Amino acid sequence: MTHLVMTKPNRTIKFMYALCRAKYIVQSTWLEDSSRSGHFLPADNYWISDLTEANFKCDIPAVVKSSSRNHLFENRVIYITPSVMPAPGYLRWLIEFSGGKWEHNRRSVMKIHELNQQSPNSYIVISCPEDLHLLGFKHYVCFVA
Repeated sequence: MTHLVMTKPNRTIKFMYALCRAKYIVQSTWLEDSSRSGHFLPADNYWISDLTEANFKCDIPAVVKSSSRNHLFENRVIYITPSVMPAPGYLRWLIEFSGGKWEHNRRSVMKIHELNQQSPNSYIVISCPEDLHLLGFKHYVCFVA
């Protein structure tokens, strides 16, 4: 993916993919103006701008141009419980393109503890209230409702 063209800003799965891989996330006016001129115009003047820090706390051009965006989950193993939305299959792609390893089956609590003792935050579990019974943990590091 080189460009994501958006008519209006939305935090969609395609937008999240683009944050990991695209060279540009631009307004649809880029295509319209390019069509009128008969060739693709430079995309630098068409960055999606309505995703202000107040809405997303994200400077889109800075993230897309960052050399570290493909390493967000480097050296991390991530397990996602089945009811998490977007679905784990969609999130797997994001994890792998950001340098992480997605696991289909969760390791035992003891194995997770051992791994995180050796390298803090190297095993991450993403869950939701509907799946907490699947985890078997007595303590949670973070719970976001």
